[in-house]
Amino acid sequence: GGLTAGDYTFVQAPGNATALSITARPLVVSAVDQTRVYGDANPATIPVTADNLVNGDTIGSASITSAATIGSGVGNYALTPASANFATGLASNYAITYTPGTLAITPRPLMVTPADQTRYYGDANPLFGAVVADNLANGDTLGASTLSSIATVQSDVGSYALMSGPAAFTQGSAGNYTISYAPGTLAVTPR
Repeated sequence: GGLTAGDYTFVQAPGNATALSITARPLVVSAVDQTRVYGDANPATIPVTADNLVNGDTIGSASITSAATIGSGVGNYALTPASANFATGLASNYAITYTPGTLAITPRPLMVTPADQTRYYGDANPLFGAVVADNLANGDTLGASTLSSIATVQSDVGSYALMSGPAAFTQGSAGNYTISYAPGTLAVTPR
């Protein structure tokens, strides 16, 4: 009869085998966007996300750097991740690239109140005076402000609302604050 496959033994020749190559999986690690108020410290812990983890691998943390300091003004600053630490899995299984997040520094709330003033009946109201601010940060300071009141020279003895004009910063910037104004008191006393 004829020849059949059962009559032969097949052997793979050396050097002709196809090798299986496993390459590192692409992985993008991104810092999660954060927000803080002007004058507060940067967040102590900044989480990261990873877009392509497999086999139950997880990232525990990454180092994050930013140019923002406690004294940085209102605005957006980069949060740059690096050196991802794997909680499970191996970093060598991934080709890691890093994407920065954003740290948004928002205005600090600030209440400005004129320091209470006293004058005699018949005298003119004070036109300029000190103000008190409740929530200044980073060594910022306010100077004196213009003052106004519904009281006039003819107003009777008593207490009247005293308002300040726009806050004038001697150090710092109004742009770092959301400013509200509260009335102080003008006391008109007997002459």
